[in-house]
Amino acid sequence: MNLRRGWAWVGALASLAWVLLAVHVLAEGPTPEWPHQTPSGAPSWRLPPLTRAMVVLDQIIVPIAGASLLALFAFHAATRQWRATRALLVFAVGGTFLSQALKVLVARSRPPGVALVEVSGYSFPSAQVLLVTLVAGWATLAARANAQSMSTRLLVGASAAAAMLVVGFSRVYLGAHYPSDVAASILIGISCLCVCISGRSPFHEDR
Repeated sequence: MNLRRGWAWVGALASLAWVLLAVHVLAEGPTPEWPHQTPSGAPSWRLPPLTRAMVVLDQIIVPIAGASLLALFAFHAATRQWRATRALLVFAVGGTFLSQALKVLVARSRPPGVALVEVSGYSFPSAQVLLVTLVAGWATLAARANAQSMSTRLLVGASAAAAMLVVGFSRVYLGAHYPSDVAASILIGISCLCVCISGRSPFHEDR
């Protein structure tokens, strides 16, 4: 019970943090200053090999995240974890709806300059980073509840954290988002995950 209460506090703090970020962005205006630009509009810190890697990552990350989400649904169905299946559906749909609602509400323009990937719509928050956070976070919870080996749990958790950080960095590096867009997306994902952890566990009950 104390552990669940602790996760509830973490979720509350994460929610407060992304709400404050949204309020700050609203007060800042739709096009804030972006200091990492050369006079030509291209960021001065991009390196060609890293740029190629980030562009490739941008092209494959959404299909990978989508396939991982389907794999999680299939795993829960195969192991008859129907509560987890329903919770994951609500989790994914709710996170997507919240992301799109915040984009419309905040209406933040994309960073000025030359983005190296195709972007459209508003900037805050990053839907791609939120998707990766939700999938990676849920995979961590599923491993924690189902994996027998501690090393497997640690591997999944470390991989999930690395995926969130790398994808978040790539979105800023490619000029698609501001750092605060990425931070808000991760915080939203964390707050959603903490709701699952702090309430009744969606795992095992129906097995």
